[in-house]
Amino acid sequence: MNLFGKKKPAAPKPTTESAIHQLNESIATIDKREQHLTSRIDALHKEAAVKLKKNDKKGALNIMKRAKMLEADVNKLQGTRQNLELQISTLESAAMNARVVDSFKASTTALKNINGGMDADQAFDIMDEMKEAKDMAKELQDVISEVPTEYEYEDDELLRELQDMELEQEATPAQAQPASQPATQQSVFNFPDAPATQVQIPQSQSTQESEDEAALRELQASMMA
Repeated sequence: MNLFGKKKPAAPKPTTESAIHQLNESIATIDKREQHLTSRIDALHKEAAVKLKKNDKKGALNIMKRAKMLEADVNKLQGTRQNLELQISTLESAAMNARVVDSFKASTTALKNINGGMDADQAFDIMDEMKEAKDMAKELQDVISEVPTEYEYEDDELLRELQDMELEQEATPAQAQPASQPATQQSVFNFPDAPATQVQIPQSQSTQESEDEAALRELQASMMA
């Protein structure tokens, strides 16, 4: 509580996206710092080499000590960077799990809405009613399609009736044919008169008979061979 008796407004809760953004910014800052230190270390190595060429071993050792200190700082920065990356991975996994849980909640709510408060007993009742309705429909179909008893005949009875009909037909004598007028008996020597003119045989008919006779002879020869 401040001097005026009013509470400070609560800071907004960080979201997963904002936290990951801040972590990435920290990693970018560490990368810049690491690059700067690496450049200084390279410069110190070159400076120490120059001192060594001038036989200034003490000066070269002092420069190398400074380089080693900077290298230790670089190692610390790399460790910090790894921790930040691990935190980002943890946040991303947590965010994914939260989305999965939200999906489960939404699907569960939708399933409850679909069921509409139905329980197993109601489902069993509905299935029983469906079965009764199907059985009733089948009974009605059987009644409608049933053949009346007066139109039902036994096969054996029909076969005996058919045999009796055949016996009656065999026992009934054939009806007498109506008497016909006796034909005038003609002598076997009564031939018709010969035509006054010569009968002309068509050329095509004569040719066809010759071809038929030739085919007949060829068939007889093939059968005898």
